[in-house]
Amino acid sequence: MVGLEATTTEGERRLVSARLTVAADGRTSSLVDMAGIATRETANNRFSCFAFFKNIPDEDRSRSRMWLLEPEVGYQFPNDGDTTLIAIMPLKSRLAAYKADPESCFTRFVEALREAPRIAGAERVSKVMMYARNSNLIRGAAPDGMTLLGDAAMTSDPLAGVGISWAFLSAEWLVDLVSEPLLLGRPLRAALRAYRRRHWWELRAHHKTIADLSQGGELNAIQKLLFSAGTRDARTAELINDFLARDIGVAQFLSPAALMRAAGVNFRHALRAREGHARGADESLTEA
Repeated sequence: MVGLEATTTEGERRLVSARLTVAADGRTSSLVDMAGIATRETANNRFSCFAFFKNIPDEDRSRSRMWLLEPEVGYQFPNDGDTTLIAIMPLKSRLAAYKADPESCFTRFVEALREAPRIAGAERVSKVMMYARNSNLIRGAAPDGMTLLGDAAMTSDPLAGVGISWAFLSAEWLVDLVSEPLLLGRPLRAALRAYRRRHWWELRAHHKTIADLSQGGELNAIQKLLFSAGTRDARTAELINDFLARDIGVAQFLSPAALMRAAGVNFRHALRAREGHARGADESLTEA
């Protein structure tokens, strides 16, 4: 039997015993600290600055939009209650300026976006908020009788928006694996090891992709290949959507078939553009 030992406000020490202790208390998990679990941390070179708006002129509330500015990022998310989240992720080298005047910096960034949301004519219904404590974290193995869930186990760049979805997903895996031994009074060690293996196998590569992108550099050649092809080909766009929605993993997203299709899409696009340029030049010479 394991559990927690706590001290009341009156100084009384109490032992709370349990067959399984689940740390699901976020990236700043006190349970992780108390258990002495190792943390591997990767820097995030962007920070978040965001606000909520209503009644943005000419807004299409049926879709979200994202600006990959390499290295900075902008988002427009229509939400419930007729609100829209406008979020930007500048480089941390600009954090001091944003802290000094968040509203002006935020507004200038948003209004400079291509086909920018018209926030000047909208109603802002929140403060301009910032969040910079956003490093990527992976926790090591928990001691016997304990396991980790959600951001307590793995915290990824909020740009990807995976936190709550991965928490629910891993909670489902945990319940599937430990419910039977818990109900039957069997040892939990094998089930908890199986949970940790699945958590690692299913999420580790995706987390690494997110962490690499959070360094604030340009997209790599493969990312540029796929994202550019996604603007020109419905099947590639669907593949990107499935990956960003976490319906498929990195292996399927970067499969040879997907990369070959994207390369073909971009090659045909470049060829058509070249032919169109040549026709335009010929027509200009003819007119001359």
